[in-house]
Amino acid sequence: MAPLIFLFFIKQIYAFLHIDFFWQVKYFMIKKMSELKVGQSATILNCNFNVRLKRRMLEFGFLSGQNVKVLAISPLKNSFLVAINSYSLALRKDILQNIEVQING
Repeated sequence: MAPLIFLFFIKQIYAFLHIDFFWQVKYFMIKKMSELKVGQSATILNCNFNVRLKRRMLEFGFLSGQNVKVLAISPLKNSFLVAINSYSLALRKDILQNIEVQING
């Protein structure tokens, strides 16, 4: 009887750790775009801008579901060269902090 109870508790602990592990993996894959490193690609999830800046970013193609890639970061880490659609765009870090992305692969 004791081995069965022991196995039951082991199974419960494993199930809890398994769920917790996958939650952490999913949680850590969602980042601000300013946290990406050179060469990382991601998919845009959400853009939080004021009305004027949102209109401009939509014209650039920053829509939910678009794939972006960081091509370069300035030496002072305050501007990023980003590839979206078929062109490259240099953006300041404070603008990229308003974009939530999910890292690909």
